[in-house]
Amino acid sequence: MTVTVEVELVAILERIEGKIDDSRKELEQKIEKVEQKVDDTRKELEQKIEKVEQKVDDTKKELEQRIEKVDDQVDKLVVDVKEVKGEIKALEAQVGGYDTRIKNQEFLTRTITVALGGAFFASVLRLLFPALGNI
Repeated sequence: MTVTVEVELVAILERIEGKIDDSRKELEQKIEKVEQKVDDTRKELEQKIEKVEQKVDDTKKELEQRIEKVDDQVDKLVVDVKEVKGEIKALEAQVGGYDTRIKNQEFLTRTITVALGGAFFASVLRLLFPALGNI
């Protein structure tokens, strides 16, 4: 009976070992599937991260170009403002010259008007008083 019990125990142990081996194989397969899924997910995430990084780099380059354009435009505006300031100073000098000319012309016009008025007055007096003309 001991032999039968031993044989039965060996058979039971072999079945248990078989079940353990089967369970271990199933567990290893599941672990491999999970590892494969993790690897696939990691690869997908890395690809998405690379795409996002590329988009960020492209956007950064585009913004840098726009900033350079704005800087160039600002520089041009600064130069234009300096030119306009120079032109304004030149115009102020010209206006100052015209102002003196106008003042001189006004003085000349007043002088001529007074002289003509005096001549006219003298002519009227001669017409009204012809005897004054011999004096």
